[in-house]
Amino acid sequence: MEYVQVFFVSFSELMKRLDDVSDDVRIACLKSLAAVTPCLPSDINLEVQNHLRVVYSSLLLHMDDSNEAVREEAFKTLAATGSKCPGLLLDLSKKAMDKHVHRDECSKLIEHLQGMKV
Repeated sequence: MEYVQVFFVSFSELMKRLDDVSDDVRIACLKSLAAVTPCLPSDINLEVQNHLRVVYSSLLLHMDDSNEAVREEAFKTLAATGSKCPGLLLDLSKKAMDKHVHRDECSKLIEHLQGMKV
């Protein structure tokens, strides 16, 4: 199995834990996702972009969590992972903005991504 596949299997396992009942577990998973992001390849092909679309979509949902600490950590994770495919995340963030109850983090993320000169 190629290392990108191993990476996304690991990412997938961490993503499953984002639905844990414990906010501490969810926050730890978000921090772990951000920490392993630099391991992603710098050449983002279509396969990696498709995986990131799933990851970004899920993280955007958690950025609208009722718990402010989870929302803030999801924002930090998206800001870190967004460096890999900022245009994709910017598009998804703009679409999510209309659906979010808690829009502050979404606004901050859009501003952050636009500052990257996507």
